[in-house]
Amino acid sequence: QVFKISGVGVVAGSYVLDGKVQRNALARLMRGGELIKEAKIESLKRFKDDAREVGVGYECGIGLEGFSDFKEGDIIGIHNGRIETVGTDVHDIAVDLVGHVVEEGDSLITIYYGQDTKEEDAQALGTEIAGLFSDLDVEVQYGGQPLYYYLISAE
Repeated sequence: QVFKISGVGVVAGSYVLDGKVQRNALARLMRGGELIKEAKIESLKRFKDDAREVGVGYECGIGLEGFSDFKEGDIIGIHNGRIETVGTDVHDIAVDLVGHVVEEGDSLITIYYGQDTKEEDAQALGTEIAGLFSDLDVEVQYGGQPLYYYLISAE
């Protein structure tokens, strides 16, 4: 949902699916697979209160600097102040993310999958990544956590 808050402006009613959202972090707003805006998070609300950060599993209102044209269904991506990848398909996002984290000299990619991810989906991801990075070993492990689909490391 989109909300108009007096003194703040327009904010996107949001639900944090993974990680945390921090005020002043850079964010990328995607709509229908296209980049609409890249901007700093200017306001972050929990109900009517200002918040410095909002964690996974909570609702919040996000306002972007110089932007007010939010639409229902927009995707806002944030990652430790850096945007690595944004999308709507978890598998595609994971494949793209691996390209950002693999560095020269790495020999192993480990994919941990959470309790809400099917083993066959995790194995399919591992197979695809092994094909893309044939010079690296790829391991797929069950992590079992309820708060993530995948944790991916390269070393």
